[in-house]
Amino acid sequence: MSWLAIAISILTIVGTEFRVRKHWVGWLLSLVNQSIWLVFIISIKQWGLLPLSGYKAIQSVRGTVRWYREGKKDEQEEAIKVRDKVSIMEDPEGRLPAEDEGDGGGLGGSRVC
Repeated sequence: MSWLAIAISILTIVGTEFRVRKHWVGWLLSLVNQSIWLVFIISIKQWGLLPLSGYKAIQSVRGTVRWYREGKKDEQEEAIKVRDKVSIMEDPEGRLPAEDEGDGGGLGGSRVC
């Protein structure tokens, strides 16, 4: 077994571990790894491995796109939650509770009930 085969096998394992942990480096390693596999397959003329390498490359690209879209969706949902929390704190006139007039922040105010 050549050193290149060992190296790309280790890279495959490391990339898979990062992907399982949902770390962006895993997707990058997978894409780089498939290009190295392609070079290796061509150099040893093992054409039977091409479909597997092609499938893994497509899977890596699809996974990267899906992961990116899910991340954007999570960011949008978090922004909506923050916006909703802020709007709950505001009164209908758009003032925050700390802007209440006349009572000095609620401590011993002069308001008559």
